[in-house]
Amino acid sequence: MGTWRLNVYEDFSGGAGRCINTWHVRTGNLATTETAAVNNAAAALSTFYSSLKALYPSDAGQHFRCDFAVEVHDQTDIVIDPTRFNPGLCTGGALLAPPHLAACLSWKTSIRARRGRGRTFLGPFVTSTLEDNGTIRPATVTALNNAAQALLTSSQVDNDWAIGVYGLENPAPKDYPGDYNDLPHVIRDITGYTLQDKWAVMRSRRS
Repeated sequence: MGTWRLNVYEDFSGGAGRCINTWHVRTGNLATTETAAVNNAAAALSTFYSSLKALYPSDAGQHFRCDFAVEVHDQTDIVIDPTRFNPGLCTGGALLAPPHLAACLSWKTSIRARRGRGRTFLGPFVTSTLEDNGTIRPATVTALNNAAQALLTSSQVDNDWAIGVYGLENPAPKDYPGDYNDLPHVIRDITGYTLQDKWAVMRSRRS
């Protein structure tokens, strides 16, 4: 059983730069191989992004890519098969929406504590995703819900992999002076998600 980190890069122009979504995947039964299991997870992520590409700008060939998976404990890596992660070019038209706005999917796991929750920020999107009052349009919310539910369903199938939230195994000691990354971490399978119709901003996902 391994815990793998997959960075999905969203390459955009027009001032949006490059955005990054970091996903964590755990492998399990290994009826296939570690490489096959990780690539099957990448294929599910490819389907996720492919179902949303009409929300993203397409004026300069914007696209998603995922090159490697890295095992978080020993730093070994697996090259992602480009035929398994190939969601295609985005198709939404010109980017006119503020590039710093993102939709936020909040992932739930077996525990309600903060260390058992994760978030995925998606965007920048095209103007047609914005309501006049600044919220996310219902059709966009529906598309996001459909994509998230499909990914959750794929992850919960009894197979060689699952999407998870990588967090602290136990609560950090009060006023812990060290690096939280040095404390024991575990991956917990996602069990649900929430999505609000309001925009969020996470500047650290841009590079």
